[in-house]
Amino acid sequence: MDNHTITIVLDDSTHFKTLAKLSLDTLADFWNVWHFENELQNPFSKIFVALFNRDPIGFLVTHITASAVIQSFAVAKEYQKLGVGTKLFEEFLKECKNQKIKTITLDVRVSNTTAIQFYSKKCFQIAHTAKNFYREPTEDAYLLLYKLQPQGENHNAKQPTETKE
Repeated sequence: MDNHTITIVLDDSTHFKTLAKLSLDTLADFWNVWHFENELQNPFSKIFVALFNRDPIGFLVTHITASAVIQSFAVAKEYQKLGVGTKLFEEFLKECKNQKIKTITLDVRVSNTTAIQFYSKKCFQIAHTAKNFYREPTEDAYLLLYKLQPQGENHNAKQPTETKE
C-alpha cells in the first residue's frame, strides 16, 4: 500500500458505525457508536480518520484545549505497520502545532507492547505508571507524555523511560 493513497479527514459522523467495528476488532477498551457521537458533541474533540479507497482503516480521537489528550487511537489489523498510524499521528501533530499545543498525553495498557513501541518511536516518555487504571481486565497503565518544542522540533528521549516524581 502506498502511503500517498491514504487520506486523513476529520469525521462528521459519516463513518461512526465502521469506526465502532474497527474499535471492537482492535482495542481492548473499544468504543461503540455512542462514544463517537458523544465526542462529536464535544467542542474540544477532533476525530481524525484514515481512509483507503474511501474506506475507514484507522482513527485518532483527541481532546485539544491548552494541551492535547489522545482518547483513542486504532488502525485496522490488516493495515498495521504500514504507516497508517504514523500518517494519522502526523496529521494530529500538525493540528497541535497550529494550535500552539505544548504537550500531548495519553494512557496505554502496560501489556500493549505494539502501542508502546509505536509511541516510543514517536518520542513519547513514560510520565507515570497508574496502578489498576484499567478494568476488564484490571491492568496498570503507562501515562505517556510528548512535549512539542516551539521550533517544531521534538527533543524528547528516544525510548520511553519512567520519570521519578
